[in-house]
Amino acid sequence: MKILYSELILETNPICRYFLTISVASCVAMIIILILFYYGGEFKNRKAETAAYVCLITFSVCMLLGIGFGIGNKIETGRYRYEVIFEENYPLKKVYDNYEIIERKGEIWIIEDKNV
Repeated sequence: MKILYSELILETNPICRYFLTISVASCVAMIIILILFYYGGEFKNRKAETAAYVCLITFSVCMLLGIGFGIGNKIETGRYRYEVIFEENYPLKKVYDNYEIIERKGEIWIIEDKNV
């Protein structure tokens, strides 16, 4: 096996995804609450107004935290991606046991380490 190129696989910090998911959900809830109560003529109800403000604050805080955790914050997985060329006598069972095959371009194979 001749390695032509290798790179470390990076992933986004999962904390960032959680905060951004919560912020999107609170934004959707805020919009639904505003639409229902504004067009329903009951926006003057203090509970509806308070619910909209709580959703707005949750959205703002989670969005700021998600962006703060997410900007340039990648986690090393310890796995690598390789571009390789296999010799004719190289056992393919060894490849299937140790790597995930991502793509094949003619003689060049793109493989990744399996999840540990």
